[in-house]
Amino acid sequence: MTVSVIILTKNRAQLLSQCLSSLESQSVQPDEVIIIDNNSKDRSALVINKFKNKLPILHQIRTDDNIPILYNAGIKLAGSEIIACLDDDCKVNSNWVKNIVQAHIKNPNCVIQGKVVSYPMENIYVKVMANHYKNWLRSYLTDDNSLSVLDTKNVSFPEKIIKNNMFLETLNKGSHDIELGNRLFGKHIRIMLDKDIVVWHKERTTLKEFITQHWRIAQSEAVLKRNTKISNIKIVFSKKNLWSLIDMIKMVAKEISSLRIHIGIYVLFLYFVLLVIRVFGFVYTQIKFYTNPR
Repeated sequence: MTVSVIILTKNRAQLLSQCLSSLESQSVQPDEVIIIDNNSKDRSALVINKFKNKLPILHQIRTDDNIPILYNAGIKLAGSEIIACLDDDCKVNSNWVKNIVQAHIKNPNCVIQGKVVSYPMENIYVKVMANHYKNWLRSYLTDDNSLSVLDTKNVSFPEKIIKNNMFLETLNKGSHDIELGNRLFGKHIRIMLDKDIVVWHKERTTLKEFITQHWRIAQSEAVLKRNTKISNIKIVFSKKNLWSLIDMIKMVAKEISSLRIHIGIYVLFLYFVLLVIRVFGFVYTQIKFYTNPR
């Protein structure tokens, strides 16, 4: 089976270089690497040119500042039987493409969601985000190891499925991948979780980046709720937050038992900050919708 990999990028030359280097080292090479460049102003073009002799790269520069439109542009260009999405701040293991092909052979007519591992895990912000992400995905996992959401950091589609179900382009600032996963789930298209398909995702490593990331996620959830029929978005009382609370208690207990009391207190602070940002960002964006109707 042939595989096209779609990567969106903007001003992340160093991370993009690491991403492409990991693709170059695959045991089975992708048939296409489609890079949709959102008008980068850094060294991204030089990085892409460097890898053109090593990978089958198709590079397109677009000025649309709209992620669903950019993804759809890449999907339209893709000519393979399997279309995989990969973030530019991710690195893949050496059997990533091989495992994608095997998963699609084993599960025909299914979307395959791979595993995302956060790094660098020695960073406290990364640890908190990794737990939160794990619990987010877990909360959408069904009894048959399928999901009702997907994450474009590491997902692959049969060509016919994704070309007949493109990303919703009105969700420029919303959770376009959650909406697509929910829509596919509603059409009884299975999204299978395969933990053998692994990517390492570079998380934010400073308090400022941590706050900015969760503010953006909160806004995305508000846009998603406003612009779609998805009504089960829960900001506070959800399985995800309950599991994250349990993980937080475990982390704090571990730090205190190791006499790192100041770190345990800081973990408590970070979870409080996370909750406040997600609630306030969601409510603030919803108020903006109602005070500034289209």
